[in-house]
Amino acid sequence: MYDIIFLMDDSGSIEQGKLQGELKSLLKSTAFASSLFDQDGFSVRFMNSDREADNIRHGQQAEDLVDGVQFWGATPLVASLRKLLKKQLGEPNQITTVQKPLLVIIITDGMVNSLFVASRLLHGTDAVYSPPTVLVKNFKN
Repeated sequence: MYDIIFLMDDSGSIEQGKLQGELKSLLKSTAFASSLFDQDGFSVRFMNSDREADNIRHGQQAEDLVDGVQFWGATPLVASLRKLLKKQLGEPNQITTVQKPLLVIIITDGMVNSLFVASRLLHGTDAVYSPPTVLVKNFKN
């Protein structure tokens, strides 16, 4: 029914807050529920690490994935989301044919790298993906 991708925060604040266990628990409990919407399992991408996984259907797969991640750096949410969408859907404002709707679930502790957010807000470009899966709207009005 959907292609489900989790975009996970793997920043230093996750490690400092000792939230790795929460991430594991969340993905483990999601493995079963997401299989109801996506028979292929779900995918995971991280904001800093190049580590990724597809077709996760079991809690142990998710736990092993998180165990292999080094938590470091900032939280480049905007840049990471753009990269993920470009890879999955192509360039903004281009007609893209998808077999299944894309559902991106972002998991973060909320400590977004202010440099990325400030840059996004100051330069304020809209990026609209077609079909309208994601709309990023500026706040400059």
